[in-house]
Amino acid sequence: MYRLTIVLLAAFDAVIAAVVGLAASLAPLTLLWVFGFDGLPDLGTLWPAAGTVWQLGHLVPLAITLPPEYVAAIGVDPAAASFPLSLAPLAFAGFTAVFAARSGRRAADAGSGLVGAGAGSVVFAAIATLVAMSARTDVAVADPALAIVLPALVFAVPAVVAAIAAQWDD
Repeated sequence: MYRLTIVLLAAFDAVIAAVVGLAASLAPLTLLWVFGFDGLPDLGTLWPAAGTVWQLGHLVPLAITLPPEYVAAIGVDPAAASFPLSLAPLAFAGFTAVFAARSGRRAADAGSGLVGAGAGSVVFAAIATLVAMSARTDVAVADPALAIVLPALVFAVPAVVAAIAAQWDD
């Protein structure tokens, strides 16, 4: 198989892995909005929340700061209104890792494992960059560097390991 075809298929795998993860975080939020608030969802509100959940699922730690009006309304001590959140819902990272390993193995079976794994990793990093730059919120803040690097590593490491393992088997 031609290397360009392998690169394009690996890039497509990375896009699918990212989109499925983002959809998995956006769909329940949209349903909650529609049935909980009896209205059409506002994507300007839902997208930052979905992107933040996706980042947390890809091991990005978040700094949560509740707005003062929420703290006053629910009676929480203002000192407890800011806290780190780093316990990730690992299903997102697990899905991405499995999909990346599958992509790396397919690229290796086609003859260019590291090229395919690298291309998929670059595309996933680009998507992580887009999510990090567009899904910002004042309540849950992620370090921009970690918001790009950690999701990219969740994709890159399994893809490269699977590509090397598949090439080693051959």
